[in-house]
Amino acid sequence: MLWRARREAILSGLRKFYHIQNLIKGYQPAEPHYYLHAIGVREDKRGKGIGSALLRSILTRCDSEKANAYLESSKERNLDFYESHGFKVIGKEYIANDGPPIWFMLRQYSKSE
Repeated sequence: MLWRARREAILSGLRKFYHIQNLIKGYQPAEPHYYLHAIGVREDKRGKGIGSALLRSILTRCDSEKANAYLESSKERNLDFYESHGFKVIGKEYIANDGPPIWFMLRQYSKSE
């Protein structure tokens, strides 16, 4: 009986994982793009331009290569920061009924260069 319960827990976890993967794939751009997987600045260093410098370096590259940038944010407080760098929210989903939301964001390369 213990083995059966363990197997069910594993299968349930795999189903959730594949659900999340499919959800994310539904928002990722079809065309080539840069996927900004993890960006972070230590809490005691925030507000000093470090995050903007990190983004600026990759976004400059995106613009020179005419490539879009895509990311997901699980923190609403970060949305204004990303929007100030040209990202737009393209979707919001809840991974689980009781889970936090995830915002899907896209920045199209700047065509002004």
